Amino acid sequence: MRGSGEPGQAWGRLECVHLALLLLLTCVHWLPRLQGPIDLRYDAGVYFVLGTSLAEGTGYRLLNEPGEIHGIQYPPLLPAWVALHQLVLDSRDPLEVGQALRWSSALSALVMAGAIYAWARRLVSAWPALLTAVLATLSFHVLYLEDLLFTEVPFALVSLAFLLAQASTRRRLRLLAAPLAAAAFFLRSAGVALFGAWMLEALVRRRWKSFAGRTLVSAGCVLAWQGYVAQVRGGPEYAHPAYEYQRAPYLYYNVSYAENMALLDPFRPEAGALTRQEMERRLADNLSRISIGLGECVSTTLGFWEWSVLYLGDFLGIDLPDWPVYVPLILLSCAVLFGLYLLLRRGALLIVFYVAASMGLIALLPWPAQIPRYVAPLAPLLALSAACSLAAVARRSRILRAATVGLCLLVFCMQAFALKQFYSVYRDSVPYPRAGGPAVEGQLFVFERGREWREFYRALGWLADHSPADAVVATSCPHLAYIHTGRHAVMPPFEASVPEAQRLLDGVPVDYVIVDDLHFIDVSRRYAGPVMATYPELWEPVYEQADGPLAIYRRRR
Repeated sequence: MRGSGEPGQAWGRLECVHLALLLLLTCVHWLPRLQGPIDLRYDAGVYFVLGTSLAEGTGYRLLNEPGEIHGIQYPPLLPAWVALHQLVLDSRDPLEVGQALRWSSALSALVMAGAIYAWARRLVSAWPALLTAVLATLSFHVLYLEDLLFTEVPFALVSLAFLLAQASTRRRLRLLAAPLAAAAFFLRSAGVALFGAWMLEALVRRRWKSFAGRTLVSAGCVLAWQGYVAQVRGGPEYAHPAYEYQRAPYLYYNVSYAENMALLDPFRPEAGALTRQEMERRLADNLSRISIGLGECVSTTLGFWEWSVLYLGDFLGIDLPDWPVYVPLILLSCAVLFGLYLLLRRGALLIVFYVAASMGLIALLPWPAQIPRYVAPLAPLLALSAACSLAAVARRSRILRAATVGLCLLVFCMQAFALKQFYSVYRDSVPYPRAGGPAVEGQLFVFERGREWREFYRALGWLADHSPADAVVATSCPHLAYIHTGRHAVMPPFEASVPEAQRLLDGVPVDYVIVDDLHFIDVSRRYAGPVMATYPELWEPVYEQADGPLAIYRRRR
């Protein structure tokens, strides 16, 4: 049978079978989640709001904010994708547009599964290419991020298209590399790592004309975006915000990455500015997390490994220690690193440089809990590295081949276990508020306890029905609140001093405050909750969770 031999050879029956299996696998894990709008929590709400602004022709603005300020943190390509959906559907309804975006995400997942295999097959033989595609497409954070309106998975797809174009022997296809690299940057600022690797490859190979051209494209994209940011920052809107703390460095959606990352802890600004010593500590901590994160990215997260040990202990009726789960994760991380070395020896400089540059950027980030998310776009490259390493080890002896097969089977079992829990434990029903009608039940995938989000969506529904249209809401999820209620919404001030926090709320002025029970973004509980408790003469509870801490407070007039 043709197709199992040298990398890059013409496809045969085996490759077609592999591709069909990958597409079938993708369809199977997408079928249970095709209904309902795409998840608009967290950053997704920002992209949707910015996309709505583009669709309405009002510019690149955060419509949820009083004054509808210009957005400067996220590049505009994903919001433009949202705007395209809204214009084609002639709708701004988050449920209708969100459903279309979910179908687009499913289609992207199918394309990416095929693209990973096609790209890997150019570099390795058929079976390692299949291993690469399975490891990458079933990586837990890839699965999770496909469900959110985030840039990570589209960025991974565009990056793959760039690598395919760059490796092509056809000149016309190679010409697509420049616009694809630009598209990657305008999806995520982390695209500068792709630019850097692209230029460095030309420099190392002494291709001076290519280096000059790549530098021109990269500099043009970066300067265009940073020029826009500088224009906004230098304008009257920035100098005279609609309320005092609107452009405070801790309001991460309203300022640039550089301003936000200059804080020691962006979620606790009272900790002060980042010092050199703390930066060194941040780098050390992040690199230690990345060392395990490489293994997690090509299998599943540490929590699922530990959970499986707990299940096994319950089944056997004994208490098992957690530490053995680090063994396969460390082995996988070592396999990734050794695979990068093998790729470097084969001349795949661009891949190795890109992974190294990306990891360098990730090590600088002040959000250690989100490292798996930022590593996720590298899943195809890390999976290829692991597959190269495992294939090389398996060729050494029968014992090593058996050990390699055993490790792969263990990883597949863990990915299947995580996928099962993804649908049985982490899926929860929530009531999406809908303007002019009853709430619509939908499904969310949550890492936290699902009840908190269910209650938060119910609170948004109450707010949509009982607050005046010109009300201003303070909440830890301002973009989501705006999308589902139409009310201007802001973050509460991250101010440890209660009197100062009250003064800043007065300056907006805020009419309603949601004190929620969300754990991932708990700023309303930490900063707004004490204000509500300290000034009951100024704030009255108008909505309270029946048997929980969530409450909505209204300013007393």
